[in-house]
Amino acid sequence: MKGQVKFKGSGRRRRKHEKSQGGAGVSDEMIAGVISIARSGTGFVTPDEGGDDIVVPEEFVGQALNGDRVVLRMIPPRRGETRPAGKIIEIIERSSKDIVCTLRRNGSHYLAVPLLPNHKHSFHIPDAGGAKENDRVVVRFASWNNFVGNPAAEIVAVIGPADNPSLDTESIIRMYDLPGDFPPVVMREAEVVSSRMKMDDKREDLRDKLIITIDPATAKDFDDAMSLETDDEGRRVLGVHIADVSHFVT
Repeated sequence: MKGQVKFKGSGRRRRKHEKSQGGAGVSDEMIAGVISIARSGTGFVTPDEGGDDIVVPEEFVGQALNGDRVVLRMIPPRRGETRPAGKIIEIIERSSKDIVCTLRRNGSHYLAVPLLPNHKHSFHIPDAGGAKENDRVVVRFASWNNFVGNPAAEIVAVIGPADNPSLDTESIIRMYDLPGDFPPVVMREAEVVSSRMKMDDKREDLRDKLIITIDPATAKDFDDAMSLETDDEGRRVLGVHIADVSHFVT
């Protein structure tokens, strides 16, 4: 039958066109919020109006994806569970967050397999563009028209081969929305900090010499360096330099 149901705390009414499920403990109360999905597949909806998270058993998550804004209907909690429980009945808005995946071939098609385990579904990729199998890619949700199949997504960026460890940092930055560059104020501070360094009797200032780091290009800590010069007697002097960062930052 048709009925009027009210979103908790929203002051708005929404008409539902479906049969009443009836039965003891079944509620017509609807709550809107954002869903977070755990590694286990269980969802947790944070209500828009605040309050405790609502547990959504995996079988009631439906087509909701991590970060979506959804509407759920309250249901009786499972035996032994004291937290409120619900079932997703509508997806209001898809999450705008892009997802880092590994591109896999599935027959004549491609699937993007998310790196984070709270994304429980692989994404069908209609057009891989310039991406290759086993590339790390960043995808954006496009549609999900068939509940039995996979959601579709488009590739918005290609990070590079999954077996290239030098690209792991970029993958992590993308996965967790971390800032990729230092703020301008930090860069300005780095440019002038050397002028404020103070030397003690145990240290010699060698900043006027040509000293070359020997770390690989993909290293994150350039703390090993060498120098080569000729002394007053014509002898070659090889210098080995190890950074002592803690002396200057503590």
